[in-house]
Amino acid sequence: MNATEKLIRIYSESADPRLYPIIEEMTRSDEHSMRSYMERLALHICKWSIQPDGRSRSWPGSILDSQHQLETWFVDSPSLKSKVDQNWARAVAHARRMAAVETGIDPGEWTLDFPAAMAYEPTFEDLG
Repeated sequence: MNATEKLIRIYSESADPRLYPIIEEMTRSDEHSMRSYMERLALHICKWSIQPDGRSRSWPGSILDSQHQLETWFVDSPSLKSKVDQNWARAVAHARRMAAVETGIDPGEWTLDFPAAMAYEPTFEDLG
């Protein structure tokens, strides 16, 4: 159980309304960090998929590291897993814009399937 979940448990047991803003802020912070890793992961998946000839040797490491960080978040904060779909959609939208800027390839020229499961279980076979 991580610190946020401990605070949630304490809050629910004590019902002290002064704790609620603190818990809410910690939850937002955890969700922001999770989304940041999702954005990095989605960006490298985009670039990996649309630039097979320009693949950097660092992308697989970044993809695996982001996946590992997300797995850690989900183990430490199981409640975050319920927010994967919503945050993954936002991360993919951001990654598509960033990939277009970084590669010069219009997102309308490429179609990628980005299921939310890729946030924590991408394989290189999925990436094309």
